[in-house]
Amino acid sequence: MRVCFFGTYEKKIHSNRTIIEGLKKNNIEVIECHGSLVDNIDDKSNILSKNKFLFFLKLVKIYFRLIISQFKIKNYDIIIVGYVGQYDVFLAKFFSVILKKPLVFAPLVSLYDTFVEDREKFLKESFLAKIMYYMDKKSCKLADMIFLDTQTHAEYFSKEFNIPISKFRRVWVGTNENVFYPVQQLKNEQKKFTVVYYGKYIPLHGVEYILDAAKVLLSNESIHFLFVGIGQLYQNCENRIKSESIKNITLVSSFFSENELLNYIRDADICLGIFGITKKSARVIPNKVYDCIGMGKPVITRDSPAIKEIFTHEKNIFLCKEGSGEEIAKSIIFLKEHPEIREKIGEGAKKIFKENFSWDVIGKDIVIYLNELNTKKIMQ
Repeated sequence: MRVCFFGTYEKKIHSNRTIIEGLKKNNIEVIECHGSLVDNIDDKSNILSKNKFLFFLKLVKIYFRLIISQFKIKNYDIIIVGYVGQYDVFLAKFFSVILKKPLVFAPLVSLYDTFVEDREKFLKESFLAKIMYYMDKKSCKLADMIFLDTQTHAEYFSKEFNIPISKFRRVWVGTNENVFYPVQQLKNEQKKFTVVYYGKYIPLHGVEYILDAAKVLLSNESIHFLFVGIGQLYQNCENRIKSESIKNITLVSSFFSENELLNYIRDADICLGIFGITKKSARVIPNKVYDCIGMGKPVITRDSPAIKEIFTHEKNIFLCKEGSGEEIAKSIIFLKEHPEIREKIGEGAKKIFKENFSWDVIGKDIVIYLNELNTKKIMQ
């Protein structure tokens, strides 16, 4: 089988890399027909709010190059469009129809849900919000099969955009297993018990509740928080740390490479997932969870239908109530005082990663799904 991975997708995003590497691990030839739309901008959330004319002009230029590339590519069996691909699906569908090849879309997220509902970047009544809703819905309708990260997320897409649930297949996001794998934590007798949050400070993460937890734990001088990253709510976070004198937090305010991130996770005693109260936070398993469990770290994250699709509390993860700094603080204290449970969760994390989230294992599932499509094509 030969697969064409098509569009303006982000090469370094976990979900795209997992699909590509997972297929390669299972001896599937992957032809990448790619054009870069975002020029390595770390925070993509503002792309639609910039100069629309220049954005679409660049999109047209890239699509022209992609069309030329398509005519140079030899025959393939299936075309896949990855994240962010709502625009790309339209052009991909053209090739899907004329070449009679099935089209798979792996959106990872809904543009409308992410930028309008979750991050509140645009008003629901705005023109851009309506465009994003249309792009989400139409791109899914054009696809023959849709990959999403959790069944809970698939159910949202199905209901919100009126897409048959039979179109969806669950494909775990995974991580870069060449970077995020178990390594020995550095021994330092003077080191405080370190709790690490990293990310782009989006509402889904619930950083305000982590701040609440840090404030609760101020009197416990053995515990220290490390916040790594920058993004939407970073300034609010920094202002609050200063105004409320939350002195047990160190801020590393920059974007980070995977290799830099590796060091922060390695030296953490506990890693934090997400604690937001937005609807989206209950539907997804964030990248950071895969990163940290890939390194065998105990992770605290919010309880949700999505996380319970695969994880088990105190076996391979530690779950707590969303939107509560008190609950996060209690969870941190509990794990600090019970190193044997931390170790058990860390070992469980390694096991569940190996059995479910490696590129090889995820790739096997994807091959099964693609064979389904090929079988349907033959029968038609």
